[in-house]
Amino acid sequence: MILKISALLSSFLFLSCNQDTRKSDLEIYKLKSAELINQILIDEEAIDCCCILEPFQGTYLDIKMMDTPARDNKSDIVKALELSNDSLFSHLNDLSRKFRIDELKLNSKMVIIKEGTFDSIFQQNGGQKGREIIWSKYPSGWLYISPPIFNVTFDIAVIDVSYCNSPGGSQNIYKFINNKWVIQETISVWIS
Repeated sequence: MILKISALLSSFLFLSCNQDTRKSDLEIYKLKSAELINQILIDEEAIDCCCILEPFQGTYLDIKMMDTPARDNKSDIVKALELSNDSLFSHLNDLSRKFRIDELKLNSKMVIIKEGTFDSIFQQNGGQKGREIIWSKYPSGWLYISPPIFNVTFDIAVIDVSYCNSPGGSQNIYKFINNKWVIQETISVWIS
């Protein structure tokens, strides 16, 4: 009987620790996301932006698959994050699903444009008129930042960024070096 109670207690403690770890990973994810995005926001190219476009509410891989379905996005991300197995990737990618830019503590006064705002303007007004309305509302342009995805130690990140008044953007690898996020490599570039 004592062995059964002991085993049951051990199982309960193990499950509790796993849940606490996941909670802790989410808290770390949010802190590191804010840290990375604040670093991006102080970059020279982002200074002129007055607003940030809220990203699609999915995982980082979901967004990449919509943008470039023919590419082996998962392999690119796993390689960039220096991950050793799929279960690690799945957990880290799932954290990106919980990304909410409006919940981060950003050191910026940029307005967050809700994801549906752009879509509804284009749906109601068509392509050319929709673009004119958007440029009149946001004349300095907008910054797009995807949910970041991190490695297990939260010191390497992959993120998509499209700067104001730029015809495209890039998928970048950042590393946390000397208390600062530093761009290490550009995986891909797009023009819209």
